[in-house]
Order: sequence, then structure tokens, then C-alpha cells
Amino acid sequence: MPRIVVGSQGSVLALSQARWVAERLKEAWPEADFKVRSIRRPGGAGQADYGVSELEEALRKGQADMIVASLCEFAPEPPGGIALGAVTRRLDPREAWVARGGRPIADLAPGARVGASGARVRAQLAALRGDLEFVPLEGDLESRMARIAAGECDGVVVPAADLLRMDMRQRIDAYIETAVVMPAAGQGALGIEVREDDDVHAELAYALNDGDADDRTAAERAFMVALGVSIAAPVGALAVLGEDGRINLSGCVAAPDGSKVVRSEASGSREESEDIGIELAGKIRQQGADVLLARV
Repeated sequence: MPRIVVGSQGSVLALSQARWVAERLKEAWPEADFKVRSIRRPGGAGQADYGVSELEEALRKGQADMIVASLCEFAPEPPGGIALGAVTRRLDPREAWVARGGRPIADLAPGARVGASGARVRAQLAALRGDLEFVPLEGDLESRMARIAAGECDGVVVPAADLLRMDMRQRIDAYIETAVVMPAAGQGALGIEVREDDDVHAELAYALNDGDADDRTAAERAFMVALGVSIAAPVGALAVLGEDGRINLSGCVAAPDGSKVVRSEASGSREESEDIGIELAGKIRQQGADVLLARV
């Protein structure tokens, strides 16, 4: 079997995730040769800070046979010519709080600077503590964490799964409960995308598909698609499996300034995962979600 190229962004975290995938695939397909390749931007710069669209373009052009990223970074609906080949087992989907001196969010002084990437996190935190100053975070995990040591932030909010994958569990001062900050759809799992017409590499990737994570995140992503929003919107979603095996999906839409957050829930069988997401979108629209999203 020829060499199989696993494409990745260039950050330490992204490459670590891609190597984990390549190693697990090698265990499933020992006769295959998997190689991780860092996909560079044209000109060779900015490997750590670009989105997955460059990865998907490299996949279309045949520069990689499959690409790996955090599932929450992929669009809720793959673009033309691309298919989601697998969803890996899911780590903790919650956000993690990392602070100078380990100080809890509740104990921060008014005006304290909190680093948070994305409108989803900032809007929900603003609903909790509107007296804080929110600092947009950019770049890779290392640069975000460095904002604390540099004195630019009193604390930062990052996905717990990112720290867990980098063996940095000890840096987590607290997990932020989902009732406070709902995670992004798919957060905590890795996604493996392949070309839509590539059955060979789709079969290889599917060896890492986790059924529970796949069903849960399918409901979350369907919720985003039904709302017609991108991953940049102040929208959170989390599906869990109940003791009866049914999917229980929670979702929220927040005003950008945190002045209002609407939440709702829907549930159903695992076979109905996408229908559950669509149902939840309808419920949350009845609470005025479209008005909030229009303000984004």
C-alpha cells in the first residue's frame, strides 16, 4: 500500500493530534505507511494560525489523503468535495480556566482581563461577569497560555481537551461547567476529513470512528446547520448519552454582549441524531435566537 499523507496545521497541538491519529491508524492498518505533513500557507508562513480551509484545499488538490483537526474547527457541514471520514473518541468537551495564581473567575476583580477566543465564549462569560474585560485570543495554544505569564491577561479560557492532549492537565485551575459556557459543537473530538469520492481513504479513516462521539456530535452539528450559522457564531451545543441510550442535546444562542442567552433542549434515539439537532434549532428559534444572531 502506498504512503498515506495525513495533513495537519503547523502548531504543536495540531501536529500532536495528527500524529496520534497516524499512530492509531497504523495500529489498525499495520501494512500501511502513514506520514504526517504540515500543510503550509502559500509562501510558507503562518502555519500555526490559519483555519482549516487551507487544509481542505490541500486535500482537494491531493497534497494530503486525509486531514485532521479538532472537530469544532471544521464547518458544521463539510464543503463541496469533502466528507467527514471519522470522529475520534471524545475527551472532556468543557472549557478550562487557567489563571494567574489559580484565582477563580468569581473572585476576579471588576475590570480583570480575561482571554477568550471566539464570540461563543466571550458572550457566555459576559452573561456571567459583564464587569470583566475580554481580550480576544489568537494563535496556537502555547501563545494563548503565554498571555498569562506576560501579564496581558489575568486568566484565559481554552478547550480542556487541548490541554489534556498536550499532557498539561496540571495547568487547569478549573473546568467551566456547561451550564455557564456551552462548548462548541464537536468540541473534545478530532475530525478526519477525506475527499468525498475517495472510498479507500474513507475506509482507512473510519477505523478510528467512535460511535458514541459520532452520534453525539452529529446532533450538535445538525443544530448548527439548521440555524444556518458558522463556528464563529455565539452558539454552543452539547449532546450526552442518557442511561437509556438516548441522546439529550442542549444548545444556546447568546447576544454578542452577553445581555441575553437563550437555551433549550431536545432528545431522541441515536438513529435520530440529526433530527434532534433540527428540532432543537426550531425550539431555540421560538425563543428569539434569530434576533440575537442578527446582532452578530
